[in-house]
Amino acid sequence: MPKKQQGGFGFGYFCNPFPQWSETTAMTDHTSLIQINPDPRILTLLVIGTEDNVKAHILRQHTLGIAEAGLWSKPIPVPNCADKVMSVLNRITT
Repeated sequence: MPKKQQGGFGFGYFCNPFPQWSETTAMTDHTSLIQINPDPRILTLLVIGTEDNVKAHILRQHTLGIAEAGLWSKPIPVPNCADKVMSVLNRITT
């Protein structure tokens, strides 16, 4: 089993899906967040995992009435992580 590395946001990953973000940058540099999401009403949800786990999470959110399954992006391969994908959902909060 590969040695677990410390990934972004303090979670342990076998690989860091976002090597350009350090833990301190992610917590203190808000300019990158503003560029991603300039509208404060928009909530961006990001799910990272194996393709099966990501699909299962999306279906669970749909079953619970939290987010429709068809509104999530198609699974996108995660750079530097061969077995991981991510899916994104943008919602307007009220």
